Amino acid sequence: MIFFGTDPEFGVLDPQGRPVPAYLFYPHKIAKIVVFGYGAIYRDGYMLELEVSPTDCRRVLLTSFSRVLQAARTILPVGYTLTTCPALPVDLAFMEDKALPADLLTFGCEPSINAYTMAAETPSLHAVEHPWRYAGGHMHFGFHKEWGSFKWFSESVENQVEFVKILDLFLGVPLACIFHHDDQWRRRQWYGKAGEFRFQNYGGRWHGVEYRSPSPEIFNNYGLASWAFGVGRWILDNFEVARKIRST
Repeated sequence: MIFFGTDPEFGVLDPQGRPVPAYLFYPHKIAKIVVFGYGAIYRDGYMLELEVSPTDCRRVLLTSFSRVLQAARTILPVGYTLTTCPALPVDLAFMEDKALPADLLTFGCEPSINAYTMAAETPSLHAVEHPWRYAGGHMHFGFHKEWGSFKWFSESVENQVEFVKILDLFLGVPLACIFHHDDQWRRRQWYGKAGEFRFQNYGGRWHGVEYRSPSPEIFNNYGLASWAFGVGRWILDNFEVARKIRST
């Protein structure tokens, strides 16, 4: 059994279409808003983050995502909207306000791992000086550590990293072509580089990977989002075949 999860980030736009920080409307993750049965809502620095409950069914995942997104929208005043744009300009004069919450003044993301170099990477950006904020459409794939179907994953870090590289080929490259625009490439200078991932442990007996290359634009169309998670499932179910394809 494969469990899917996602925690995409969204920008908030005012009635004039200008980006504003999510803290104006959403709490920090230590006081997240729970959407019972579907997930949670909170801010992650400048951006809104939607934490969608994991499931083994793509349809259920997207239904939960829809409910959490709907709940997040109802919190906004009339005229404000959410956006999946992967790179948003920010007003640096606003960022100099000393009364801002501390998490807005840092790029506090934990390091990611590059599957090709195995180096831990944290962007060297200063939140008060850097004029952009970035949003990801992070995809989680998890499994029970003791279930035999994915023994190849549990017993070899090399196989886990290879899975990410195959995701890049089958999923990351097509998505880069679909969303071929300046904001996509602006984001991928710092976040969402090819092969960007994290090892994850989910509650002790579950583990997996978080694939961080896609932008939240994959959720612009639920068919596309379902396809993206379906590609990941196919790779996991056909790992040896997919590895041979990548090696040719």
